[in-house]
Amino acid sequence: DPVTTPTDGPSVLAQAHTSLRTMEGNAVRVRHMLSDARRMRSRTVACLDGTLSRADTTVRLGREETRLAAAALEAGNVTEAKQHLALLVVQREASRDASHDADACGQPAGYAAMAWDQTTIRVEVDPVIPADSAVFGH
Repeated sequence: DPVTTPTDGPSVLAQAHTSLRTMEGNAVRVRHMLSDARRMRSRTVACLDGTLSRADTTVRLGREETRLAAAALEAGNVTEAKQHLALLVVQREASRDASHDADACGQPAGYAAMAWDQTTIRVEVDPVIPADSAVFGH
């Protein structure tokens, strides 16, 4: 979680490993999507190939940041370890973006511009709804 910064070495390393596992999972997911697209001779192969390249790059960079964070902790430098964790979190978000973009491969124009956390809800209220007092007797 980018909002919560761990304060001790073991927590820094635990969060680094959790982030790295998430990134590896994103890359595996996109790799499976690409494999399926190739097997089906889908037009999404080129798009998925690009997103897989991005996801794999984040994993490589994430492994390096995790290694550097562990080395900093071994040297007793929690501040440096936190800096590497912050860089790892940036890579984790890039990995999430690559996974999201893989979902958009082959979708209609405009789909990729939508963010996962932006839900639009439209509510239509019937203008003839009776007052609560008429329904509940209050």
